[in-house]
Amino acid sequence: RERGSSKGATYVRQRLASIPQHVLKLLQLAAFLGFQIDGTLLEVVYTHAGDVLVNGLEGIEHRKKRLESDDDDNNTSKTSFQQAVTWAVEDHLLTSVGDEVASFRFPHDQLRQVMYELVPNDDAEHHTRCEGPPSRSQVHYALGIFLRDFYGDSNASPYLLLATYQLNQACNHCLREQDRLPLIRMNVESSKVAQNRSAENLVWEFLKIGIDLIQESDWKSNVAYPLLLEVYNIWVEIELHRGKFDKSDALVAEIVRRAKKPDDTVNALVLQARTFSVRLQFDKAIHKSREALRILGVKLPKSNHVNGMREVLRAKRMVRGMTDDAFTHLPAMADAKMRKAIPILREVSVYGFLDDP
Repeated sequence: RERGSSKGATYVRQRLASIPQHVLKLLQLAAFLGFQIDGTLLEVVYTHAGDVLVNGLEGIEHRKKRLESDDDDNNTSKTSFQQAVTWAVEDHLLTSVGDEVASFRFPHDQLRQVMYELVPNDDAEHHTRCEGPPSRSQVHYALGIFLRDFYGDSNASPYLLLATYQLNQACNHCLREQDRLPLIRMNVESSKVAQNRSAENLVWEFLKIGIDLIQESDWKSNVAYPLLLEVYNIWVEIELHRGKFDKSDALVAEIVRRAKKPDDTVNALVLQARTFSVRLQFDKAIHKSREALRILGVKLPKSNHVNGMREVLRAKRMVRGMTDDAFTHLPAMADAKMRKAIPILREVSVYGFLDDP
């Protein structure tokens, strides 16, 4: 059943002609931002990006230029926002939530749907070209660009997930090539934020879109390459968490194949060792760790009691006569390869103990 077919939705549609344009603009923007919206965010979007409903992405640029050159226009927009909010709340089209920092929500999700559907859906032309009146995807896209530019695209941004969501809603219709790699990055950062919030479904949802945006040519780009490695490393962790070990193995093998630098190969081998340790296959974990150490110039002999005793005696000879104070004043290790090898040796010692205690 169509969501807008209820009596309440029909009533709102019948009243559309009597709703002032500035109130209608407020409600439409709110519909794109969510069911419950922070009041400060809604004011910022209304004031600085309200023209997206008419001009799409161009509306942001036009509005930005006007606000930079005309303080009166800025004040007028803020006054218009307050009037629109007052009208919408008094007419029960929005409900105010909270005291000190107000937020607003729609009294019913069908009311939000009606406002959302006032913006035309993407037709065949919009799927191939970003022309004509703004479609829903174009409005999502423009709002995403605005939120990204206004609040930033790092994981410290308060609206990173919202900006990423807006852009994701449009990425199949009118994504500019110049925004593709930044959007991959935003999806990666959003997946990290979702993970920190224990929102497991969102972790994969964001990362999956980032993966889908990757093109084969990106692996040849020095700019995109580190980002792609990060995507694949997170992907491996997710597949491990899901228990899809064959998939995680295939992804690690792909990282090894794509690696441009020895350090990247080492990181991939260490990751692969961890995937084996999760499955309690410690002999394979040791083998992969040994491969990584070999690249770093560290030869790890096969385990046997003779070799073990020999290394213990050698270590004793090296530290003979040294005091605790002498140890604490040793110079910091400067060899980058050895610094990278130390944590691998620490991990492989655990694998060795668990494999043959």
